[in-house]
Amino acid sequence: MSELRNKWEQLTGKLNPVYLKFTGAIVVAASCLVAAAVIAEPKPANPPAAVLAAYQSDEHPEFPAGEGRDVTLRVCSRCHSPNNILSRPQSREGWEATLAKMVDMGATASDEDFAKILDYVSKNFPAPGAGGATAHVNVNKAAAADLVKGLGLTEKEAAALVDYRTKNGDFKALSDLKKVPDVDGSKIDDKKDIIEF
Repeated sequence: MSELRNKWEQLTGKLNPVYLKFTGAIVVAASCLVAAAVIAEPKPANPPAAVLAAYQSDEHPEFPAGEGRDVTLRVCSRCHSPNNILSRPQSREGWEATLAKMVDMGATASDEDFAKILDYVSKNFPAPGAGGATAHVNVNKAAAADLVKGLGLTEKEAAALVDYRTKNGDFKALSDLKKVPDVDGSKIDDKKDIIEF
C-alpha cells in the first residue's frame, strides 16, 4: 500500500507544476480572447430607414403614412412628444410660424427636412375646416378610423370609444368620453372644440 502511495506522490509531484502551468496558460488565453472580443465589438449602427419607419409606425399609429412622416417624427421627437402636433391642428401659415419658433428654440434639420415636415403636418393636421378637413367629429357616429384621424387617438383608444358607446349608448358630454377606460383624457380636452355629440 505504501508503495502505491509513493508512486502516487511521485506522479502528482511531477504533474502539478505541469498542470498549473497549463491551467495558467488557458486562463491567460481566455482573457486575451475576451479582451479581443470586447475591443473588436462593432459599434451599433444607425438603423436603416425602413426599420426606423416600422418602429415609428407601431409607436405612433395616429400619424398617417406618407411623405414626411418619418422625418416629422424623428425631428419633432427630439424636443417634445409628437402628440403635441396632434393637439394643435393649424393652417399652413400656422405651421410655418410654429416651425420658425422651433428653429429659434434650437430645432435642427436640413431645409429640405423642414420643407417635408411643413408639407406633412399641413396636409395631415390642418386647422378644423381647412383644406377639406372635417371641421367636427361626431363621437356618436364616427367610425374608429375617423376618431383616430380626427381626434388623434390611437387605434386602441378609438376602438375603446366605439365599444363603449355600443354597450352604453351615445355620449352626451366630454365627461362621458373621459370615463372610457384606456382613453387619454387629455386628448379629449385638446380636441374639445371639434367634438360633436
